[in-house]
Amino acid sequence: METKSGSSKKSRKTLIIVIVVVLTAGLGLYFWLSGGKSESTDNAQLDGNILTVRSSVTAYVNRICFKDNQYVQKGDTLILLDTVVLFARVQQAKAALANARSEKRVSGSKAGASVLNALASKKLAESNDAAITAARAQVDRLQADYVRSQKLFNIKGITQQQLESDRTELQLAEAQLKETVDKQRSALTTAKSQQVNARSDEAQIGSAEALVNQRIAELRVAQEDLRHASVIAPCAGLVTKRSVQAGNYISAGQNLCAIVSQQDLWVSANVKETQLKTIRIGQPVEIEVDAFPDMDLEGEVISFGGATGAKFALMPPDNATGNFVKVVQRVPLRIALKPLKDTAASKMLLPGLSTHVKIKTD
Repeated sequence: METKSGSSKKSRKTLIIVIVVVLTAGLGLYFWLSGGKSESTDNAQLDGNILTVRSSVTAYVNRICFKDNQYVQKGDTLILLDTVVLFARVQQAKAALANARSEKRVSGSKAGASVLNALASKKLAESNDAAITAARAQVDRLQADYVRSQKLFNIKGITQQQLESDRTELQLAEAQLKETVDKQRSALTTAKSQQVNARSDEAQIGSAEALVNQRIAELRVAQEDLRHASVIAPCAGLVTKRSVQAGNYISAGQNLCAIVSQQDLWVSANVKETQLKTIRIGQPVEIEVDAFPDMDLEGEVISFGGATGAKFALMPPDNATGNFVKVVQRVPLRIALKPLKDTAASKMLLPGLSTHVKIKTD
């Protein structure tokens, strides 16, 4: 009996040892499979696009068209600004443009008249050239006749009266030549003056055209300011951080509110530098949100940060001074979320929520 009892105790002891060994091996295999082929961190949070809505114009706020933390669609009107001054600026710009176009037409007409006057003066000068040539030929002919008359008079071939008649005719021709030359000089002076005026008036056309273009640009700016009197949502999301009230006077570029986009969320995770050896772009990720532990999220590693988080700190550490203490650095990862089938659940996700990520490295 004692032998059987001892044998039974021994077999139970052996069974217990086998069970312990199997459990230990199983646990070791489990931890090796789960821990050796994944990397995890709780230094992670949801991230998203937060757009600051700013005013493009300076005006009074007429009406706020949303409530704080209201969900809006892209293109919804958020704020209406006073349009009285903005509309007046548009009308003023239109009047200035009409005046500039009128001045351009006047400059064009004036330049056209100046060009015609210059051409007329040029033709007059050309006609005077022909008259001078004819008058000079007439003087030369009468001069020769007068010389011949003098010779005839010396030999009593003509009378004194005939000689005087030839002299008078020559003097009249010379006076006519002088008058024609004077007219030519005056015509040339006038032609040059008209050409200068024509060039000046043509330059005025360029200035008038530039002024018209300037007025067109001013009108476009005024119309654009009037269009921006309605501040619209640049994207869909929650409107928050409203900083204005109805009746406030706001300036161009002033912050009005912010829109938190709930589309295309991602996770910003900071992993230890010692974990990087097994992490690759494209690896699947299991994500658990602390606020919603029952919500199963999946993602994918899409990029690594360009440097460790410490390098982007306001005061980066300088290891060249003081006592050096080695600290494990953190490297930021960007993890894209896969779309959720439950759209209502996706609207519960907000940038900034803490998460726990598990990157499958196998």
